[in-house]
Amino acid sequence: MEGVTQAIAAAPLDANGEPILSQTIVTVAGTQPVFANPISSDHWASTSNAIGGAYGDGMTAQHEDIEAFYQRVQKITEVDDKKLNQPVRIYAMSGFSQSATPVVKVAADHNVPMVVNYTDWGAQAALDKGNFTASDLAYINRHVTTYDANTKDTTIMDSSGGRIPYANIISREGTQGLHTPEKDHTPAGFYIIGNKLDTEWYAKKGGVCIRDVSRAGAFGS
Repeated sequence: MEGVTQAIAAAPLDANGEPILSQTIVTVAGTQPVFANPISSDHWASTSNAIGGAYGDGMTAQHEDIEAFYQRVQKITEVDDKKLNQPVRIYAMSGFSQSATPVVKVAADHNVPMVVNYTDWGAQAALDKGNFTASDLAYINRHVTTYDANTKDTTIMDSSGGRIPYANIISREGTQGLHTPEKDHTPAGFYIIGNKLDTEWYAKKGGVCIRDVSRAGAFGS
């Protein structure tokens, strides 16, 4: 998917080079900031969506795009003119920044088995404005993991200081201040092994102190 919301679906291959469609993954990009391309209407719309979500009804307009993309992927029956031999099943989803909260909502609506997000934007606003039901929250606290930087670089401006009130949160200590979003507000800043931060990698590289503070969701299971 291209445009205001950017997303991709992929599946691993088996030993014969055939896609394992029961393990399809959907990944959604975050905000396209207007300063990156001020003449792009997509960048203006994407930035506006981020602000509207955090300071408006709590759920960015990306939610509709992500739901539509989910439905499109589920209905795929052929790739490169080749008929698929099994139905597509979305096994995991992932979002970053603005897309993280609507990814959680779509995944909860469809009971996707696994969600891995990064530095969620507007999570508290989405909860406060009633975008999540009790059953959503029960699902989230069982199936969603979010990787976050304790410095809240960029997300500190999301109307709730970047607070993520749900999911299992794994946090690392970031650099200090809004001057380094390329280091803190990016999935590339998280080095993961299994389902934890690779603390040995950080220790070898030095410079960034890791604080793995896995926290169960605030609403129980």
